Amino acid sequence: GGCAPFDRIVIETSGLAVPNPILNLVATDVYLAEHCHVSTILTLVDCVNGASTLRNYEEARIQIALADRIIVTKCDLSSHDAVALALREYNTFADVVFVRGDEATDIEALFSASTPSSRLSQTPAHSHTGGLHVFDLSMTTPVAGAALVLFIEFLATHLGERLLRVKGLV
Repeated sequence: GGCAPFDRIVIETSGLAVPNPILNLVATDVYLAEHCHVSTILTLVDCVNGASTLRNYEEARIQIALADRIIVTKCDLSSHDAVALALREYNTFADVVFVRGDEATDIEALFSASTPSSRLSQTPAHSHTGGLHVFDLSMTTPVAGAALVLFIEFLATHLGERLLRVKGLV
């Protein structure tokens, strides 16, 4: 009886699915919040069609905005200049990896994105096209746990669906 132990759960969504409902479930379900944490949001982008997909679909822009690591595929079929520029419009801190169709990818490397705090501390607050905004909040003095909870509840209450992601190191 029982289940074999495991270290990682990989959830794959298809096409233009937005990850928000899954992220919200992991963060708000009592059991999942206690036993699981989201370590890496990995998004794949087609080099040939990626720039046009980002222009035409809000779901694609949300996927990119939430990503920790972006894998651009099919780079052997097209120049990645246009898609690289489009990706940076929506996410300046994700690790971006460009792969050719014939290259093998190290599976562990896919899930070892740098920590959000190290990326965000190097990224000034700025505005993305499409109304997306990123900002970094750093405290020099300790914050009480209750104050942090109240702050996050405040963000969720006042921003609602406009809040795509809160990620940090406490």
